[in-house]
Parts: sequence; C-alpha cells; structure tokens
Amino acid sequence: MVRFYYDKDFLIKNTLFKKRIGIISLCGYNWLNFLLKDVEKNKGFVLGAKDANTFLENFDGDEYKNEYSKM
Repeated sequence: MVRFYYDKDFLIKNTLFKKRIGIISLCGYNWLNFLLKDVEKNKGFVLGAKDANTFLENFDGDEYKNEYSKM
C-alpha cells in the first residue's frame, strides 16, 4: 500500500530504527472508521496500552543508544 511505502523504504535503509517501533495489534479495527462507539474505542485503547507495555518491557535502551552512537 502506498501509505506504507516511504516508511518501509526508510526502514530498509535504516534498520536500527526498527528497534524503536512497536506493533499494536488492532485486528478488526478499520483505520478509517470514525464512528467507533465508546466501548470499541476503550477496547482499542486497552489493546494499544498492553502492546506498548510489552514493547517497553522488552526494549533495551542502553543497547539501542550504544548501537545508535556507532552510526
């Protein structure tokens, strides 16, 4: 998809930055649905918070800084 092309191209050329990106699984949610009910919004928020927490628990900031300083 075109909306991901430049992001993908950048990450191919700068692989270190992939380590700073977390994935939020929002299967079943359409990114263009502006009519979500509050219950659906809250469920999406909780899914995002859980995935963000998992990312932060596994992210090694010192390792990242060390690799970044070598660039």
